Amino acid sequence: MSKSEARSANLLPAHGLIECRRCWGSFGTGAEYVSRDSKFKLVNDPAAWGSREPRVLVLGMTKGNTQSNAMSACIGEGDFDKVAYAKFRDRLTAVLQIVGLAKDTNCVDSLIVSKEMEFGWGSVIRCSLTGWDAKNNQYSGESGKVLPAFDHLEMRAVVRNCFSQFLSALPERTKLVVLLGNSDGYLRKMKRIVGDFYSADFCGEPEYEGVSYRAGGKRWVHVAHPSRGNGLTLPPSFIQI
Repeated sequence: MSKSEARSANLLPAHGLIECRRCWGSFGTGAEYVSRDSKFKLVNDPAAWGSREPRVLVLGMTKGNTQSNAMSACIGEGDFDKVAYAKFRDRLTAVLQIVGLAKDTNCVDSLIVSKEMEFGWGSVIRCSLTGWDAKNNQYSGESGKVLPAFDHLEMRAVVRNCFSQFLSALPERTKLVVLLGNSDGYLRKMKRIVGDFYSADFCGEPEYEGVSYRAGGKRWVHVAHPSRGNGLTLPPSFIQI
């Protein structure tokens, strides 16, 4: 493989919808799948925003109902650029700026566009994954409902397939991966997956033990999820790249 071919192979997906059905061989030909035990629903709507070779890659866990519904609308006449982190971009801006990123903008709206060069945006699970909420009798994108999928008989393969497809060979230019969510459970599960794929050089960051580590030549950092109700507690200038 030539250097140019190797470079292209490590690019992130282009800004827009992603044609990927890697997990769907056993799920049928439709756009939605409900797990055999009805605990999870998966919607085939993978997508990416921003740069294919970002310095900073920002990832949620997956798209929730708000973003998935916005995605359905944008396939018709909606605005694709407005789908990512829909309805909490103000909070996302605050989270990133608290840790020393996106300091030159009032809102990340201007960074979640196809011409963006410094930031890439998406989710660890590119398809929309929701978990059953018995209290409200519906599928929910809340992290507490989705997180059990990492250990679920069917859905754990989806999580690992998606990581393998889009995160196991990041662009050389990418120095930092920002993961939205710093609950103990998410920290443990993501660190385990990252460590499995980058076992050769996986090591922790003692000064921020648990929320920051190095793997694959990149720094991976967990920050507060920008959903309403979460506290924004990390210190200023936490991230240096």
